Parts: sequence; C-alpha cells; structure tokens
Amino acid sequence: MPRQRGIAGRLAVAALSAAAVLCALAGPASAAAPPLKVEGKRLVNARTGQLFVPRGVNWPSFEYACFYGYAYSDEGDPITTHPTAASARAIARWKINTVRVPLNQACWLGEDGQPAFGDVNGYRAAVQDWISKLHAAGLAVIVDLHWSAPNGTPAEGQRAMPDDRSDDFWTSVATTFKGDRSMIFDLFNEPYSR
Repeated sequence: MPRQRGIAGRLAVAALSAAAVLCALAGPASAAAPPLKVEGKRLVNARTGQLFVPRGVNWPSFEYACFYGYAYSDEGDPITTHPTAASARAIARWKINTVRVPLNQACWLGEDGQPAFGDVNGYRAAVQDWISKLHAAGLAVIVDLHWSAPNGTPAEGQRAMPDDRSDDFWTSVATTFKGDRSMIFDLFNEPYSR
C-alpha cells in the first residue's frame, strides 16, 4: 500500500506539473473589457462596482484613411486592412483601460462618395472588428464623431458643430453597439468657434 501511494502521489504531482506547464505555455487569458454603467454621477465597472476612470490613448485613422482612399485605418494586414489583435494587446500592455476611436460620419453613413476606400459595409466591419479586438485585450472603447459635414460637402476634417446628418450617424452607431457595455459615446469632437 505505501508503494502504491508513493506512485499515485508522484503521478498526481507529475499531472499537476504538466497542467501548470501547459497553462504557462498558453499564456494569460484575454482580459474581458470592463462592463460599464452609470451610478448617479459616477461611471463604474459593473463587474467590480469600483469607480471607472478612463485612462487611455487615441487611435487616429478611422476618421481620415477612408476619406483619402488608402484603407479603413492606418494599420492592418494587406487583405483585411483592419488593425491587428497584436496591436490591441500591445496597447493594453501600456497599463491603460480605454482607447478612443475617432470616426468619419460620411464613411459610416456611406454618403457623398465616401468611403473612398472600399465601401460602407467594409468601413463599419473594420470599425467593429477593431473594437472587438480592443475589448478582447481588456479595453473599453470611446467612439466619437470626429469628421463630419453637411449633405453635399465632403467630411474632410473637424467642424465647429454637428450637422443635420449627425443624428443619423448616431442612430446607426448606437444601434450597432447597443448591447456593448464596454463602449462610451463621445457625441462630438471638440466643438469650437471659427
């Protein structure tokens, strides 16, 4: 009996060691993006109940790459023109919790000949894909209306105020992301006086 316990014990230790090695080789699991909710005047992580203070970076390019016609965003593989999961994981290593993704109203709506690269479905899919990758890396996302223009005018740059199509843009964006609890909407980028 003592000999059997010794063999069984060594087998159990070997099995646990093998499991630990396999877990180490697999790497850390993707951190889920924080589910956010508003409590009074506070933004909190719904999972932990703790105050959520956005600390992050801006991912520029979805507002202009589609307008200038060379991609949907500045980074991506040559086939999908989408930013990569590796980029999202690299950003997450910066110890931030939020990424802001500026959008182009005309590229999202598919108006005034935009996007100049691909099509409206491709633009929307690229934005959604990037946001999914950021969430998989544990990051909340802020989307903002960055470049806009009234009907018949190219959305090439920032405007002083939203226009008559901005509500169409937000209706569509909000419908697309209505179930996403790790998303923040920034209604308009930096209103200013000319």
